[in-house]
Amino acid sequence: MIFDTSSNSFGQHFKMMTFGESHGRFVGVVIDGVPPGQKIDLDIIQYELNRRKPGQSTVTTPRNESDKAEIVSGVLDGITTGTPLCILIKNQDQKSSDYEAISKMFRPGHASYTYIQKYGMFDFKGGGRASARETAVRVAAGAIAKQFLLSHHIQIFAFTRQVGHVISKCSASLVDPNIVESNIVRAPDLESADKMIELIHNVKEQGDSIGGIVEIVVKNLPAGLGEPLYHKLDADFASALMSLGAIKGFEIGDGFAVATKRGSENNDAFFMDEKKEFHTKTNHAGGVLGGISNGEDIIMKIAVKPPSSITKEILTANQDGEQVSFGIKGRHDPCLCPRVVPVAEAMVALIHEHQAKEILFNSGIAVPMGYVVHSPEEVGHIAYERFFSRSAHIIVLKAQIHAGGRGKAGGVKIVYSADEAYQVAKSIFGLPLVTHQTGPQGRIVRRFLLEQSVNIDKEFYVGITLDRSISKNVLMVSTEGGVEIEKIAEESPNKILKIPINPAYGLMAFEAREAAFFLGLSGKAFKQAVDFIQLLVKAYHKIDATLVEINPSVLTKEEDIIALDAKIDLDDNALFRHPEFMEMRDETEEDPLEVEATKSNLNYVKLDGNVGCMVNGAGLAMGTMDIIKLSGAEPANFLDVGGGANAKTVESGFRIILSDKNVKAILVNIFGGIVRCDRVASGIIEAAKNINLSVPVVVRLEGTNAEIAQKMLNDAGLNLISAKGLSDAADKIAKVIA
Repeated sequence: MIFDTSSNSFGQHFKMMTFGESHGRFVGVVIDGVPPGQKIDLDIIQYELNRRKPGQSTVTTPRNESDKAEIVSGVLDGITTGTPLCILIKNQDQKSSDYEAISKMFRPGHASYTYIQKYGMFDFKGGGRASARETAVRVAAGAIAKQFLLSHHIQIFAFTRQVGHVISKCSASLVDPNIVESNIVRAPDLESADKMIELIHNVKEQGDSIGGIVEIVVKNLPAGLGEPLYHKLDADFASALMSLGAIKGFEIGDGFAVATKRGSENNDAFFMDEKKEFHTKTNHAGGVLGGISNGEDIIMKIAVKPPSSITKEILTANQDGEQVSFGIKGRHDPCLCPRVVPVAEAMVALIHEHQAKEILFNSGIAVPMGYVVHSPEEVGHIAYERFFSRSAHIIVLKAQIHAGGRGKAGGVKIVYSADEAYQVAKSIFGLPLVTHQTGPQGRIVRRFLLEQSVNIDKEFYVGITLDRSISKNVLMVSTEGGVEIEKIAEESPNKILKIPINPAYGLMAFEAREAAFFLGLSGKAFKQAVDFIQLLVKAYHKIDATLVEINPSVLTKEEDIIALDAKIDLDDNALFRHPEFMEMRDETEEDPLEVEATKSNLNYVKLDGNVGCMVNGAGLAMGTMDIIKLSGAEPANFLDVGGGANAKTVESGFRIILSDKNVKAILVNIFGGIVRCDRVASGIIEAAKNINLSVPVVVRLEGTNAEIAQKMLNDAGLNLISAKGLSDAADKIAKVIA
C-alpha cells in the first residue's frame, strides 16, 4: 500500500494541517504561513465555531460539545508572531459505546469499507478521521483567514439553497446574511426555512436523513486572481469544497445548466460603469473566466449528501461477508446543510492563500517585514524578540515622520543588535528631526519602524501621480532609485520613463512590460516587476490616491522586487469612501491649526506671512493672497470658509487665524452669491463680539445687499474696517500693517 501523509494538509503559503479523531481527546489544527503582526480576535473564531457546533437546534445532532478554541502557539498578546499557529478543541461528549454493536459492519454510505481497504483498519468509534468532527478546526482556521479577508472588504457567506425537494427561489445577489443566521436551517428566506425545518423533522421522526444544496457567495474579490491552467480559481474552490466528506457535487455559476444553453444565452457581456470599471451584465460564469476571477461575485453550489448514520435499519455486510441488519444508535444530524454553511465559508476563505500577498500584504505589493513601535524601550524589546533572537544579524530603524530626506538627516539607521537599536532610538526620540522637507523647525520623532534588512542588488524608482497638463495619471519609472525624482528629472531626464494611463482602459499589460524593460530587468525579476507595477496602479486607483511613490523599490539578490520605502498622498475629497484611512491619521504630524480647521470643516493652510485671510471660494482665496502680496504684505494663511459663511464658521475662522502669533491684520473677502452680504456682515459682527479681535480687520463684501452690509459694518462700533473693491482693501491692509 502507498500512504500519502500529505493528505492531512491543505494549502501552500497559508498551510493548514488538521489532526485528531471524533472520539479522541482533541481535534486540532496547525497553521503555517500566518504573517506576523496580525491581530487575532478569539471572539470571532468562537463565533464561527458556535455556528458549526453540534446541539445548536432541533435539526442538528444533540451531541453536547462547547467547542471552545484554545490557541496554544503562534500568538502573543493577541498578535501573530509569524510562527506556526496551533488551535486545540477538546472533545467532551463522546459516547463510544454507541458504536460497539456495529464495529465489524461495513456502514452503508460511510467510509469504513474504503478506509479498511487503504489502511487495513478503521476507527469505528464515531468514524475517527472520517467523522465531520474534524471540520471544527477547519472552521477555526477559516475564521482567521476570514478576518484577514474582511480587512480588505472581501465578504464570504453561504446559505442553504435546498433541502430535499424544498428549494429557495431567493436570488443570491439579494441574500441578507442576517436573515440566513436568523433561522436554524440557514435558509435565505423565512418561508423556505419553515418548509425545510418541517421536512427535516419529518425525516428525523422516520429514523432517516436527507440531503440538500448549500450555496456560497464571495463579494468584492478583485479581478485577476487564479491561474489559467493547473491552478484555476474554480478548480481550487472545487478541490477545497470537495475535500469535505459530505460533499458529492460542485458547480460554479450556472454549472450544469449551461449544457442546455446556447452561447448567446450563456455569454456574459461587458460594460463600463460610471467609475470607469468593467463589469458584466449577467453572471452565468459565476465570477470566474478561464480560471481567473473577473471581479463579479463568485457564486458556487455544493451538493450535500444525506448523513449515512441513520436509525432506520438496512441490510449490509460485515467483515466476515455475512448479511446483517444495520441501524445506528448514536446522535447524528438528520440534515447536514445548516452546519455545512460555516464549514463551506471557511474552506473558501482558506483557498485564498495562493494570493496571500495580494490580500494580506497591501494588495500584493511585497514589503519587508516590519513593526511600528512607540518608545526606545519598545524598540529594544521588539528588536530582540522579533529579529535578533531569530537569527537576524542586521535590521533597519526608521524614524516615522511625514517628510522625506530622513536618511540624510540621521532618521534611518542600520543596527546590529537590540541594544544598539535601543540606543539609537533613545538618541532621537522626542526630538525634532530636520530634513529638507520639514523646514528649520523639524518634526518631532514619536514612533519608529523596525524592519528586516534586505539583500539589495539594484534600486529603482516607481511612482504614479496625476499630470494635470494632460489630465491623466502617469506611471513614472527610473533606474535611479533612492534619489529625489525632481533631481533626476532636472539632471538626467533620459533616465525617467513616463507612461500616461488611459482613464478608460487603465494601464495595459504591454505598458507594464515596457516599464520593466526600461528598468533593464529579465527573467524572474522581469515578471515580478510587471506584476508589481500592475498591482501598484490598481492600488493607486482603489485607494483614491493622488500620489503613490515607491522610492526605492529594490531588486534583491534573490531576484525579488520589494517596496523598500513608500509615500502615499490621498485625495481628501474621497476620504468618505475610505473610513479605514481616517484611523491612520496622525494629528501629531500635522499643524495644530490645520487640525483644528478640519474639525470646523474649514480649508486652512498655514503660511509664513503677517496678514490673515478669510475668503469663500478657493479661486477668490488665491486672488486675495495675490492682492496682499501686491500691497507689500505677505499672506499668513489660506482659509476658505465655503459658500455659506455664517457666524459660527466666521468665528471659528477668526479663532484659528488669531492663533497664529505672526498675524498683524486680517482681510475678509467674501462674495455674497449663495448667501446675501447683509447676512454675512451680521455673522462677522456677531463673531467679532464673541472673541477679542486684537488686530484690525479689513472687510470687503461684494454681491447682493453689499451696500447694506457695508453700512452695518461701519455702524457696528468694532475694530472692523469696511472696504469697497479689492484695490481699496489692499490699500487699507497696507496702511494698518505699516
